[in-house]
Amino acid sequence: MNIIISIFLLVVLFLTGCQGWSEKELIGAHPGRIMHLLCQNEADPINNSTGTRTESMKNFRNELKRQGIINYNCYETFWNVSYDYEYEDKICKVNHSQNIDECIDKTALVKKEKTVPGKKEKQISEDENKIILLGTGTGFLINNSGYIVSNNHVTGVCREVDAIYNNEILKADLIANDTVNDLAVIKISIPENTKYLNISSGSKFGEDIKVYGFPLTNKLGSGLKVTKGIVSSLNGPGNNYSLIQIDAPIQPGNSGGPILNKNGNLVGVAVSSISTPLMISDTTIIPQNINFGVKSETLSNFLKANNIKYNSNDKPIEESDNLALQSTVQLNCYNTLREARKLKEQGLVRNILED
Repeated sequence: MNIIISIFLLVVLFLTGCQGWSEKELIGAHPGRIMHLLCQNEADPINNSTGTRTESMKNFRNELKRQGIINYNCYETFWNVSYDYEYEDKICKVNHSQNIDECIDKTALVKKEKTVPGKKEKQISEDENKIILLGTGTGFLINNSGYIVSNNHVTGVCREVDAIYNNEILKADLIANDTVNDLAVIKISIPENTKYLNISSGSKFGEDIKVYGFPLTNKLGSGLKVTKGIVSSLNGPGNNYSLIQIDAPIQPGNSGGPILNKNGNLVGVAVSSISTPLMISDTTIIPQNINFGVKSETLSNFLKANNIKYNSNDKPIEESDNLALQSTVQLNCYNTLREARKLKEQGLVRNILED
């Protein structure tokens, strides 16, 4: 269902070539399609303040109200649309990453079982404090002391973080984070003969690169994945020179993964992608392979500032794919159900952590 809706939106927007949606165009549209566009617009990381965008969002909300929807919520909309919308008599929930698209009668949500006074409240409290898996991301070893680099958005929303290394689940401790450049370092206990990646002095425009990570593990399996591309630009959106632009495909779960050059040395840390529906909504242009990584120079400065040792190298590495295989780890992020709900309401749980 999510694929069908996404394709429909792309085709309609592309063929109409419109910069926005008028009230007339939205009359009678399926609320799920309106919600998809509304949630994507609300979470637009590029620009959600243009006149056309503001007018379209107003029209989205007016049409939802006209169709009898009294409330709605958007969750994790940077990478993947997940939302619910509420009528007087039912609640509809959509989660594309879990293939959920259903409406539930409100009366079915009311439990009719008898409870001892105080017991129900206690059970609710216990459920709210239950530790759950928020999602997964990627990290990589940067020295032989068990220090792992990832993104701050992968580890920063977690009460607990586990790293899967050598088929073993190991508890990780947060050592340092950088919210501005979206970097983090965690540490696990492993033998000192552990393999790790070397950091290059920087990337070169147009050079070949590979991206390693654990994307969409609930769909693609738990093995390490690799994609290839080039360095498309030495800056990110808005001339952000702490980022590089790459055309190697990345997916939810790739965040925090290493970007290596042809010599097998680190030139960046995978961090984000451009949203196709949002770009089409703004420009009627379908973006292709626009992804970003934090530069190795930015990472080096972060590690130096926190007295974390690493190895600089620009010379070719033998069997670099095998080195990446041994150095790249899957990260699991955990928090309480209560905190997970708060994070979703605040828009802080993006599907960079894969649901």
